[in-house]
Amino acid sequence: AAIVDLTELVAINASEPYALEMRGSALLMAGRPADALADLREMRRIITDKRRVFLQRDDFVLALIESGTIDEALAEIEEYVRMAVLLLHADCTLGPRHRQRLH
Repeated sequence: AAIVDLTELVAINASEPYALEMRGSALLMAGRPADALADLREMRRIITDKRRVFLQRDDFVLALIESGTIDEALAEIEEYVRMAVLLLHADCTLGPRHRQRLH
């Protein structure tokens, strides 16, 4: 029932990344990783906030793994770790005064 409702929401506004993300998550939980992957790829394509793409990798990576796209899943995980290390390093390097400006 939730997937039907979310499909209607996507049909109303196909350019809304949140609806695609929610339907992708619901499809993934329903055991339909290939369908979920299509929505999550589209969500990532149209999203404007790149920080959100960085943070919203969990369902995407899980859909990749469950659909058998292991190499791409590993590349996503490696990119996430690389970015996390860079952000952590920048946070430690800037110090408390500059950290306050970033948050």
